[in-house]
Amino acid sequence: MPPGVEPGEVQGNVLHAYGGDFPSAHFVRLRVARSADARAAGAVVARWLGALSFGRRPTGLPERERLAPHVNLAVTASGLAALGVPPGLLQAFPDDFREGAKARAAGLGDRWPDEQPSFVEADLLLSVHAGDHHAAECRMRALLEENAAAGRPLEVVQERPAGGDEGAREPFGFADGGSQPAVEGVDLDPVGDGVYAARIGTGGHLRRRAEDLGIVEPQRGWRLLRAGEFLLGHPGEDGAAPPGPPAPLGPDGTFMVYRELDQDVDGFRAYVAEQARRVGMHAGTLEEKIVGRRRDDGTTLVRPAEDFPPPAPAPDANGRNGRRRRSNDFLYAGDPHGYRCPVGAHVRRTNPRDALPGGGERTMRHRIIRRGMRYKPPENGLVFICLSASIANGFEFIQRNWINDGTALGLGSDPDFLLQQAEDGRPRGHMVIPGYRPVVLPPPERPFVTVRGCEYLFVPSRRASAWLAGLQATS
Repeated sequence: MPPGVEPGEVQGNVLHAYGGDFPSAHFVRLRVARSADARAAGAVVARWLGALSFGRRPTGLPERERLAPHVNLAVTASGLAALGVPPGLLQAFPDDFREGAKARAAGLGDRWPDEQPSFVEADLLLSVHAGDHHAAECRMRALLEENAAAGRPLEVVQERPAGGDEGAREPFGFADGGSQPAVEGVDLDPVGDGVYAARIGTGGHLRRRAEDLGIVEPQRGWRLLRAGEFLLGHPGEDGAAPPGPPAPLGPDGTFMVYRELDQDVDGFRAYVAEQARRVGMHAGTLEEKIVGRRRDDGTTLVRPAEDFPPPAPAPDANGRNGRRRRSNDFLYAGDPHGYRCPVGAHVRRTNPRDALPGGGERTMRHRIIRRGMRYKPPENGLVFICLSASIANGFEFIQRNWINDGTALGLGSDPDFLLQQAEDGRPRGHMVIPGYRPVVLPPPERPFVTVRGCEYLFVPSRRASAWLAGLQATS
């Protein structure tokens, strides 16, 4: 484990997903009431900070304790200011976080601030993950009762139940969440989920010199991603710690993007059915070409389904992930033209792996941990959550350079076909499915996915949470 990485200092669901034992969640977005006593609001937040989950619960605990609901809290820049964090310390946070999602939306092609005025900016995101909706809601109600007893100094902006019996599937029906970055100090096996990049320090002096001069190709292989791509206070892939606040707020914290995505399931299926009839393709096959993975198990289209063994075993006694599911053991170099997995497929655009000029080195600074959950029915949509040590290098880079624009992948200005938003009234992007007779999919009449709103948040570590709680006690 790299020096300084302490998984027990990191809030739960960051380095270790809560997984199948906690399929339901209840999210509540809050803001400090403008007329409220700041000390009363701080006292409530301090109590919540003391209830947070950190690291991974030991497997040896009794089931009742091990499966008790998890509580998490993330804070916006306005929330930190409202909690009394000194301005000088706030200025140490990067611009992307301090400016917030609403101020930066236009630069990412987002139109939600104008089209979804009901999505009000918040100061805090409180969440509970549990074994079922009833347990999640009960735990959340108990937390909110503490706020009510204090005179409601925190206003509830929005509640969002999510997850449930559908398992790890997004509303279009595809298996989701099976590919996550393999992080140094957390995971043991980098194959498929690490980075496929040049091996540092391999070979003799003459070979390394020849690689430096471009005479021979560098030796490449899978390796774990450095923890600083996901945690503040640790070296990233460039060898430096990411920009962020100093102690006590910085080390082992991270940044979260919370994003609500409405999904037009009926519209997507009707479009696919119509186009499948037009081009003579099975509708299920066409859906998989648009997404880039197989519906049932999430395996890649690059390799045959029978290539993949069963899922990996459970994490080891230290909570680290051992041998990972080999469904992610693939590269795009063997399918450069996208005959098996189209270059414009959603998953290929959001993580090009080795497909960009320069190989995996071009993508290793732009990886994110995803912890999304679908809305609780009857609504169709996804609570998209991603975590990284830099919002600008992670979410914003992917959104701007790979989702909204296809230039880096040789696709011109066409956006991601699945995620494209309306422009001048309707989507504009096409998608090409290569083959002996290439299939060109025209833009749909309306977006398959609509952004309802977005928030940028800071996820404090155990030490930072204790410091914030103490700040309220002395204010």
